[in-house]
Amino acid sequence: MSAARADAADPAPTRAELVSRAVDQWSADVSALGGRDPLLSYRDLKVGTLDLAAAEAEARKALLAGERVLVSKLFPYEPLRSTALRSVRAIRDKARELAEERGLPVCYLAVGVATWANPFAARRPSAPVVLRSAMVTARDPAETDFSVTVADDPFVNPVLLHALDTQLGLRFDADDLRDPAGRLRYATVVERLREFAPPHVVDGFSIAHRAVLATFSTAPLTLSRDLSASGGDLYSHEAVAALAGDPPALNSVARPGAAAEQRFRVFDTDAEQDTIVSVAAGGGHLRVEAAPGTGRTQTVAAVVSELVGRGQRVLVVGQKRTTLDSLVDRLDTAGLRDVVLDFDRTAPAAAVEQIGETARQLARQTPAADDADAGGRADVAAADLDAYRDAIHRVRRPSGTSAYDAMVHVATAPEERRSTARVTPEVLAEADSTDTVRARLREFADLGGLRLDRDTSAWYGVDVPSVQAADDLMTTVTGLREHVLPSLRDSATRSAVEVGLAGPNTVAECLEVVDLLGSVSGTVEALGARIWDEPLAELAVATGDRMYRAESDTTVGFLARRRLRKRLAETTGPIGRQDRAQVHRQLLAAREQLATWQARSRDGKAPRTGPHLPAAVEAAAAVRAELATLAQAHPRAGDLAELPVGEAAARLDDLIADEQNLRSMPRIYELQAELSAAGLDDLLAELRSRDVEPKHIEEIFDYTWYRSLLDYWSRTDAVLTWFDRRRFEDRVSEFCAFDIDDQRSAARRVLHGRHRHFAAVAEEYEGQAAVLTESSADSLPPTPRELVEQAPEVALSAVPCWVASPLTVADALPPRQLFDVVVIEDAGRLAVAEAVPSIARAERLVLMGDDEVARPPFTTAVEPAPDPDEHEGPWGQDPPASVVDLLRGVLPERFLTGQYRVRDHRLVGFAAHSTYAGRLTTVPGVGGQGRLVMDVVDAAPDADDPVDSATAEVDRVVELVLEHVRTRPHESLGVVTLGPRHAERLDAALRRALIRAPEVAGYLRGDRAEPFFIKNVEQVGGDARDAIILSLGYGRSVDGRILYRFGALGRPGGERRLTAAATCARERMTVVATFSADDLSPRRLTSAGAQALGRFLSYVQHGASTVEPDGPGAPDAVEAHSTPPRDADAFAGVVAERLREAGVAAVVVGHGGPNGIAVAVRHPVRSDRFVLAVETDGPAYAARRGTRERERLRPAQLRRLGWNVHRVWSAAWAADPEGEVRRLVAAYEQAVSDADAYDWAVAAAEADVVAGMPEDPFEAESDAADTEAENTGDTENTGDTENTGDTGDDPDPTAGAAGDAADTAADDDAGAGQDTAADGTTTGTKPVRPLLAAGRSVSEYAGRELAALARWAEDAGTARREDDLVDVLAAELQLAVDDARTADVLRHAVRVARAGAPVL
Repeated sequence: MSAARADAADPAPTRAELVSRAVDQWSADVSALGGRDPLLSYRDLKVGTLDLAAAEAEARKALLAGERVLVSKLFPYEPLRSTALRSVRAIRDKARELAEERGLPVCYLAVGVATWANPFAARRPSAPVVLRSAMVTARDPAETDFSVTVADDPFVNPVLLHALDTQLGLRFDADDLRDPAGRLRYATVVERLREFAPPHVVDGFSIAHRAVLATFSTAPLTLSRDLSASGGDLYSHEAVAALAGDPPALNSVARPGAAAEQRFRVFDTDAEQDTIVSVAAGGGHLRVEAAPGTGRTQTVAAVVSELVGRGQRVLVVGQKRTTLDSLVDRLDTAGLRDVVLDFDRTAPAAAVEQIGETARQLARQTPAADDADAGGRADVAAADLDAYRDAIHRVRRPSGTSAYDAMVHVATAPEERRSTARVTPEVLAEADSTDTVRARLREFADLGGLRLDRDTSAWYGVDVPSVQAADDLMTTVTGLREHVLPSLRDSATRSAVEVGLAGPNTVAECLEVVDLLGSVSGTVEALGARIWDEPLAELAVATGDRMYRAESDTTVGFLARRRLRKRLAETTGPIGRQDRAQVHRQLLAAREQLATWQARSRDGKAPRTGPHLPAAVEAAAAVRAELATLAQAHPRAGDLAELPVGEAAARLDDLIADEQNLRSMPRIYELQAELSAAGLDDLLAELRSRDVEPKHIEEIFDYTWYRSLLDYWSRTDAVLTWFDRRRFEDRVSEFCAFDIDDQRSAARRVLHGRHRHFAAVAEEYEGQAAVLTESSADSLPPTPRELVEQAPEVALSAVPCWVASPLTVADALPPRQLFDVVVIEDAGRLAVAEAVPSIARAERLVLMGDDEVARPPFTTAVEPAPDPDEHEGPWGQDPPASVVDLLRGVLPERFLTGQYRVRDHRLVGFAAHSTYAGRLTTVPGVGGQGRLVMDVVDAAPDADDPVDSATAEVDRVVELVLEHVRTRPHESLGVVTLGPRHAERLDAALRRALIRAPEVAGYLRGDRAEPFFIKNVEQVGGDARDAIILSLGYGRSVDGRILYRFGALGRPGGERRLTAAATCARERMTVVATFSADDLSPRRLTSAGAQALGRFLSYVQHGASTVEPDGPGAPDAVEAHSTPPRDADAFAGVVAERLREAGVAAVVVGHGGPNGIAVAVRHPVRSDRFVLAVETDGPAYAARRGTRERERLRPAQLRRLGWNVHRVWSAAWAADPEGEVRRLVAAYEQAVSDADAYDWAVAAAEADVVAGMPEDPFEAESDAADTEAENTGDTENTGDTENTGDTGDDPDPTAGAAGDAADTAADDDAGAGQDTAADGTTTGTKPVRPLLAAGRSVSEYAGRELAALARWAEDAGTARREDDLVDVLAAELQLAVDDARTADVLRHAVRVARAGAPVL
């Protein structure tokens, strides 16, 4: 059989086989974790291990007894003391590094070192015997000495026991090494080991009696054993099988769960975060990609609170200790601390006590009922606000537009394009679609329908039903003008002249002449030519009847009449009686003809005709027929016959020249009828009266249409009818206050939900409940692991959230599925082998991480720093695949993109437009200087300098650190370097400087919140500080050349490391280097990291144009558009234009995205400083579906970034644009005043100068108040402000939630119950507390917010002394003031407030 057929015949591996292979690989990976294992291969290091053999005996004895001993006491003499200090510092640094970066405790005192011969290994094992936890603490910030403390928690090296088992077949437990009293004593352990492994049995087994301080980790062995112990549980776990590559498992974990409705909104989460919480609560697995600063930790806290409230158990793991601390702190400040067990921060006995005590408390209490009405007030207010949003943005039928679009069209219409006419929407809708009517109106205008009148068209008034009729009529006019009328004129003139009559002038005279001649001809034919010589009047009497004779009043008698008739007969022939009447009529006509002839005749001769008469008669008939046709269609042409022939011809010429209008008439009449049916008669009349150009017709129609729609909707839509700006903004304020109150109650409801679940579980598992609730504290198991083994359901329902490092989970919990959900924080840094033990302990998996993080390797033991530019070995290789790498594209994905960490978008602009392009959105800050600074050090090449650490740069960084602490001690600080050697040199230089600057040293202690650090880029991921100094370190060669070697940036993932460093700063960043971006040659930047460095330096120096032209992440991005961009909100453009007209420099910066500012308004003097963010209720407003995010979080975020916020409601603008402009200008003026006041106050506070204010004004003010009270007899406490700090049960509905900082400054808002002073304070009424939600860390509050709160506290009279105010602020925000940094931040806020910071 061929190889191909054999391969085809091989069956696909089963899930068990795939998982088994994967477990083998994972076990190998975790065994190699941390590099060389000093628990099995210990060796002494020059720096990194401390042998106590040479220590002073008394000091060593005290140390082993558990006392705190200084290194200088252990080694009082040189050179041992200096060597010991270096080693202890290295041990401390390594222990701190692994504790912060991996969550691993590694600092131990090893007592005894065992060794034996192993023929299968190249080196003899060297394993510590007994380990005791140790702690190293610097005596002072300058680290002139260290204290060492050893805990009384000895345990036998588990790696030693494992090696004896696997290598020598000696299997026994650590308990077998205890003395009869159950104590673990070193002497007993050594004795028992020698019994179990005598030298004659175990070749070369011996134990050296030593005491060594070093770094060790049991995590590799523990994780490996955990993988083996999990066994079949791993095969059945879908996520683990998916990691092993099982196709059905991959399909299973890829199925998204149904999103659940969020029930416990404990934290201020935005729409993206809410979606993640809902999906996590709904079931199924989830991967969340989150860029730095997008609220990942807060999202995890929200997930935890939601799941705990639903009675689910959550395991949260993460390697970065600061991340886990932040999570626990958030839950703590929210009132949920007792639902969390922080395993790595809690001693085993304390953890057991926490679980037991919590269970007993829950068992003693009755669970509260589920609060079905929770959030009622906020929900009602939110419904009103959402109704407005929906009312203005809902596309309405049949108009096909929204009220907002209508308002924008109305607001943006130029004055000359507006109209007073209105249409009825229903009538127009019945006529046809708006677009069709608009097109018809334009066609009507283009055809001249609006300008068609007597003056503009000769055909005005013509009635032609069709183009064919128009053509026929034009044919008639043309024939009349060109043939018939000239023929009539010529023939009539000849006919008249040839018989002695005067020539005719008008068409009517021509016809009369022809008619006269025709009548004469007929008379002659009937009565003869001699009839003109007879007495026609008498003959008429003779032939007339009696009535005629009576009427003619004649005296002709019978006989005379008879004679006359005979005479007539002689002329005409015999006349019978029966013909007498006809002859009578002919005589009468002849008499009239004769009279007319005599009037026209020029020769006095008798009437007669000539030869041209027949042609004239024919022409006259033709003219009459065609004039009749023309007059019937065009009544205005009915007077042509009365005109002189020339004028008539000219009129006909006009008609012929106006042929186009004639041909348009049928369509014009048709369109006019349709437009009239659509209700546009008033508009047509106005348009005709205004003589509007056709090209503007559609704009006027649109205005009329939208204005009519608004009028109609304002009458028929209850929401729009209800809208009033003041009332609506009051409703916004009420919602914000209610929402904060509901947020507090949500935490209580989470606890109630946990309590109800615990009661149900305790009832179901009575035996487990008895273990926890009926046992004494002393009888409980000694470790949480053992406790969970005995009572897993009840223990985990009492404390349902556990937080730990993934490397310590195996120690914390038994190897089985215990939790509903495991949340892996910073999953992109976690190798699969390290994550599997945590994943296996929960049913569902939520991965939270940043795909762009770099995953550096680490070593447990202190190892010399590698060559910073080494590209070989483990430092130069790609790290092993992370759990995110394997499940990317498999698990359902969600994203966090909104940036909340930084106070100025420029600090993350580089990352937002390079590494995180499209995945990180920022809100522009107010600008200003000093946020992102490039400090190029002028350093002369020094041959003694390492290539990666220039001495001049070291000195400059030390100066900057000391300057920062002296001027901004309230801001946390970190220093980041590109290489470890530069970090070490900076640390040493700073320690030397602190000896000479003891006043600064206290602020650099490690026991402060967010302590000062110096780290290289390999370690800084996930850290955040207010200020960051990024020191490149790399200098120039002795000949002044840049060597283009940038250490970690030159290795794979270098660009990620740089991005991590570039996104650490909240407030400001200073980049220190010995060269600038202009000094770098792009062609020499060959690696991705080096190229990223070049772009980053250029960004810092020159702005965002080097990253993305006109990008919103630019340092001056707000200034990038002086005119509205194409996708900007048109309404914002109108607002900006009105501001410009008022003399204010406004810039439209909204790009249609959810985070853009509609209109940013610049300071009138400081052009780099913006002061006012004008927000509209446009598309970005509608896009924020969550009421909390839209009405509270968004304005709060803008205020944290330094903006005054003013909202312009389109409905209010449409109703009163001039009033809204006045409010807008007043808001701008107030914003300028606030910005000046705050900036000056900050400068004064940092200079420690408060103008006009004593050091402690409390005494003076108290004396003044007492004196005033004595004079007035008023003993009431005028400073009583009871409940002024309460924003919960009785929230102030006007508490600034709408974000309109200067609304009360406008004339139309005055008199609202309070007066606004020039400095922004309120007089004559109780101060309003700034609407700040409690429960965050102090770093999450902006300085401006804290200063405003301090100003409120002082104005409210709640305290006067600085320390008292600090205590008030801490109580208001639920902060622990015992932390030095928190106290410094709050103290700075008080000083800024006293220096004149405005009330927001």
